[in-house]
Amino acid sequence: MSLVSLAVATTLSVPRIAATPPPTWEPLGVGTNGAVFAIATAGTPQSPVMYAGGEFSHVENSSSCTPVGNVEVRYIARWNAATNCWSALNKGVSSTVFAITVAGGSIYVGGQFRTATNAAGTCGVSGSDAAVAVNGIAEWDGACWSRLGGGLGSTAGWVEGDVVRAIASLDGDLYIGGSFINVVNDSSCPGDETVAVNNIAKWDGDCWSSLGTGGAKGVIGDVYAMTVSDDKLIVGGNFTTAGGTENYRIATWDGTTWVANFGASCGIRSCGGVDDSVFALVNNSPSTNVYVGGTFGCVGTLVATRPDSGCASGEREVRGIAQFTGDEWSRLAGFALYGSPEVDGLTYAGGALYAVGSSLPIGTAPSIAAAAVAKWRGTASVLLAADAFDEDEGPGVIGIDPAGNIYIGGEFEDIGDDTFNNIAVRRSGWTAPAPPTGVSATAGDGQATVSWTPSADDDSFIDGYLVFGTPDGDCEVDDESVTTCTVTGLTNDVPHTFTVVTKYRVRATYADGTSSQSLASAPITPSSGAPPTTSSTTTTTTTTVAPTTTTTTTTTVATTTTTTTTVATTTTVATTTTVATTTTVATTTTVATTTTVAPTTTVLVASATTVSTTDAAVAEMRGLTPRQIRSLAPVKFASFPAVAISEMTGRQVRALQPAQVARLTTAQIRAFTPTALRRMSLVTFAALPPWQLQTLSKTQTVSLQPEKQVLLKRLTRRN
Repeated sequence: MSLVSLAVATTLSVPRIAATPPPTWEPLGVGTNGAVFAIATAGTPQSPVMYAGGEFSHVENSSSCTPVGNVEVRYIARWNAATNCWSALNKGVSSTVFAITVAGGSIYVGGQFRTATNAAGTCGVSGSDAAVAVNGIAEWDGACWSRLGGGLGSTAGWVEGDVVRAIASLDGDLYIGGSFINVVNDSSCPGDETVAVNNIAKWDGDCWSSLGTGGAKGVIGDVYAMTVSDDKLIVGGNFTTAGGTENYRIATWDGTTWVANFGASCGIRSCGGVDDSVFALVNNSPSTNVYVGGTFGCVGTLVATRPDSGCASGEREVRGIAQFTGDEWSRLAGFALYGSPEVDGLTYAGGALYAVGSSLPIGTAPSIAAAAVAKWRGTASVLLAADAFDEDEGPGVIGIDPAGNIYIGGEFEDIGDDTFNNIAVRRSGWTAPAPPTGVSATAGDGQATVSWTPSADDDSFIDGYLVFGTPDGDCEVDDESVTTCTVTGLTNDVPHTFTVVTKYRVRATYADGTSSQSLASAPITPSSGAPPTTSSTTTTTTTTVAPTTTTTTTTTVATTTTTTTTVATTTTVATTTTVATTTTVATTTTVATTTTVAPTTTVLVASATTVSTTDAAVAEMRGLTPRQIRSLAPVKFASFPAVAISEMTGRQVRALQPAQVARLTTAQIRAFTPTALRRMSLVTFAALPPWQLQTLSKTQTVSLQPEKQVLLKRLTRRN
């Protein structure tokens, strides 16, 4: 089903119950009705959210959500991981989203859209909905859309083909990269309203400016990725010049000028470029190293090296993924040097690197199955195999929320036997640490000493505790081993109670958070010269009875002391003891099964049969399964008229073989929808006649994946 028909029907495929479902990946509701090209995460560990953007118009919620069922979102949506529900960002944007980033409390969205819409009755809009002219870049403040100057284009208006593909934030400024020549300032900004920038620009909150001046502005070529490292902006793409000097597909901006890799001005042969496109960049904060992904095979190095396979002298073979320190390149152990890897997306969290792409070789030999999603922490491991996506394009973007949930997005319907519709999540299973127990307080003169028992937690690092007094007073502990804190500055002769929360960092992401509050201590009353009085306390004891059985006994002791002073002292003690015992037995069994499936060979059967009438051709095309498409003889497929080819679904196009498209006419090639061209495999796309590719429309080419745009330029240039 095409994107258009999905938008009209406003329904999505319902997930099937699989015979052997993937054990770790789950759909998000019923997914999206179009490709996902961008993911960004925000929120807190206890309330994480994810933003997805792409070419979809609708998502679908379960019956427990509000709104229920099919929701129109228009190219961008918000997923609440705590409630498992989708929501719209007001009325969305007018076309495809390619980039999202979170900065300064706002969400910045980039792509190929001209407007963002605020609904009537919101954001000061009365009457009908208000479409804000944003031109490729917009800000979402949580309720309303707003523009950043005039966005892309010129004072004459939007320029067809302009697109934002990457967004980053550095020192309070916003940077955008993509394919565009100019940006537009408001008249209140200095200089001309149309500003020449060359594919990358800076927004300071009020005005746009270029990176560099004169002939050294921007980069010559497309920008696909950006990240920040060591207070510098790292830029990747398919360019050969940055700031007027050679910088092969990766370059550094220090805030005021372009800095050549390794401190020298030269290209891949001697100092730090790469030999093919960079699609993904991520910094392994707090370190200053940068991980780089793309379709490159060789990197330039200053270290004397022998020529590696396929690389020239002075270059190092890395195959699609590498680490860049600013002084040198290095390989990532566990990613093999074989095949033609493609790394489309990277993210870093909790000391680990996560990568997605159409082919991530893991292991030491080509026989090892390629991964679509991989994790690297010194060594590589497969989180999702590439063959799980069958005939689909697979994931191209990845993100991890503060709780450690991993999201992948792209162009895929199924993972294994389950239906996902372009987006999936691998839940971390993280839960917040329990609050401390047994909180007690001892009163003094204008102060109180508060004590507690910490709660054990395996999912988080405990960083300390916060103590809150009522009606006043607080203190903080930055050591997990310290379980007392003295609260000063209290008002005497006023009863006080105290609660304690745990400060933590999620192990999977290093995101900071705090637990819920503990139960309050019994009241104590600070006073001048009064003897200290200890509040009631709760003690928790844990005893391990057997390897699989844990018995927890909680004893609450409340002590009341009454003292009467005459010649002697009489003390009356009343003690109440409550014992609660809970026994928990947890057993986990994991069974790993490996199944070997014999390879399937498809033979294209030659046929001289052609399609006679247009109506019959359209009907026949609609009835063909992907397997039947794959089996068509090239002469048979070439006999379909353009109108029938325009009816092909993404799954049908994905099944096409190189020999089937090699003889298509100009009219037939122009009949493919933009969505269909994206679903076409890279190998099949490369088989399209170069002289015919030159006739593709701007609408068809601008929405292609970066790797296809690179290939398109090569093929047409070579012709």
